[in-house]
Amino acid sequence: MAARKYKRRAACGYQYIQKDSEWLESPAYRDLRPLARCLLEEFLIVYRPTRNGKLSLPTKRAAARLGVTENTILSAYDDLIEHGFLVLVSSEQWVERMAREWRLTMMPSGNREPTDDWKRWEADQPVRRTRRRKNSRSKKLQQAALKNGAASPEKLQQNSERPTVEITPWR
Repeated sequence: MAARKYKRRAACGYQYIQKDSEWLESPAYRDLRPLARCLLEEFLIVYRPTRNGKLSLPTKRAAARLGVTENTILSAYDDLIEHGFLVLVSSEQWVERMAREWRLTMMPSGNREPTDDWKRWEADQPVRRTRRRKNSRSKKLQQAALKNGAASPEKLQQNSERPTVEITPWR
């Protein structure tokens, strides 16, 4: 009886995602914010063994799927990169209308084994550092804070320093 139900579900187009307890119980996954965990699940839905390394989930589509703004989803992308679950393989190409391509580090890619970068994550030392562009709104808020005396220039300088994104080929 159970086999029949399974066959019926498969015939209807149901899809299953794989979640291993090894990375679900890791400190890197436990430290992720809920939105980053949801974005990781969206990548697992898009994932196919033959497509890892060429996964494409544009920020607009990801934001629409999760019901948040693009700036919020960008911070979730940064979290996944810093915790070692996601690697940027190729950047966007506006002329050719191609989105960024990503690789999940806990899944095999082509003939290569998973790199499992998330195992190297530690609380104070991210696997990869990311850099987000500063928008004009943050500059205006910093200038207003300086005028009102709410913050010192040294403290604002420390807060504005952002890590950089690395695009590295996997081993």
